[in-house]
This record gives sequence, C-alpha cells and structure tokens, in this order.
Amino acid sequence: MSADQALNPWESGILPPGGASRSDRPHRRPAVRVRAVDGTVFVDVINAETLYAEEDISHLANQLRRLAEDGHARLVLNFREVHTMSSDVLAMLLALHRRLEKSRRRLAISGLDPVLRDMLRICRLERFFVLHPDEAEASGAAARRDIPGA
Repeated sequence: MSADQALNPWESGILPPGGASRSDRPHRRPAVRVRAVDGTVFVDVINAETLYAEEDISHLANQLRRLAEDGHARLVLNFREVHTMSSDVLAMLLALHRRLEKSRRRLAISGLDPVLRDMLRICRLERFFVLHPDEAEASGAAARRDIPGA
C-alpha cells in the first residue's frame, strides 16, 4: 500500500470510522403522504431533508401537480422534514399556487424550518402563501374559514 492510500481510506476500500458516507447510502426520492381531513388535504413532504437536486424537485413537483389536478379545494403542504432547499423549490411552490388560484383554490404551508420561513419572507413570498407554524394551526385555520363570519 502506498503512502497516499494509507492517508486516503476511500480509495483503498477501507471505510472510515462510522461506516459508509451519506453518498454511499441509497438515494430516496422525495414523496408525499396525503391525508384528507374535513375538506382540507394535508400533504406531508417526506424523504426530503434537503431539496437541491433538479430530479428530486421535478419529481416532487409532478406529485403536487397531480394533487392540484384532482380538484382539492385546500392543500396544506407540511415541510417539517425539510431542512434546506434551493430557490427552485420556491419557484415550484409559486407555480403550484398560481395553478390553484386560477380555480379559486388555496395553498397553505406548515412546519417550515425557521431558516426556510425567513427565506420565504426575504423573497416576499409570504404574501402568496398562508404560513402556519404547524399542522394543528393550519387545521384550525381551515375550520375557522368554514364558519360564517369567522
């Protein structure tokens, strides 16, 4: 074994302490888990701790587009498992908002990491999305809209 191989365990086939790197693990595509509660569809974004890869964002956009085409009146996207994302995700969310708005349907977002919430505010996107700290708040807000005068 050369001196370089001894210093670089990745090339020698020897794994460092702690096992395989994150890039050696199988990649899981972002997905959605959908639940309907009293006329509101809650969509949990799962397997998406980071949303940077173009293929992942496209895959997620296709799933959300299908939900929008199903005609649901209110969608609440729960981003509690997402910790970082690119600006492409913001563009995708804005496109979804516009699609829903054309048919007088609503999009809300819950569970945003504080940094991501600030990112939406800095980009002045909070005027397009109803932001809720968690699903319970989003659920309560949806129920209040169904009560005349609320």
